[in-house]
Amino acid sequence: MIELLIGIGYAAGAGALAFWWRQDARVRPWCGKIAAAALFIALTVVAGAIVRTILHRTVFMTEVHMVLLNPLFILCGAYLSFYLLASSLLASLGTERRSGIG
Repeated sequence: MIELLIGIGYAAGAGALAFWWRQDARVRPWCGKIAAAALFIALTVVAGAIVRTILHRTVFMTEVHMVLLNPLFILCGAYLSFYLLASSLLASLGTERRSGIG
């Protein structure tokens, strides 16, 4: 039941983001910049855990929980999931601008 509620909230959030992009073209470039920053932060958190694993000569599984519970990783991952679903939604509906490549 909880998965259903999460899925409904996830779909509604991504749909609202896609709708906002369609209504105001100025918003999407800023959302893209935020997504790039979020990806950078999330990857930095993961890279830090990998460096700690190498320096302490431990197994990465001992660090993975520190990564998954990191508030920055959670926030960045949440934003990226909405961003990617909204982008996929617009692309699948054919509302993306065509680049002429391919």
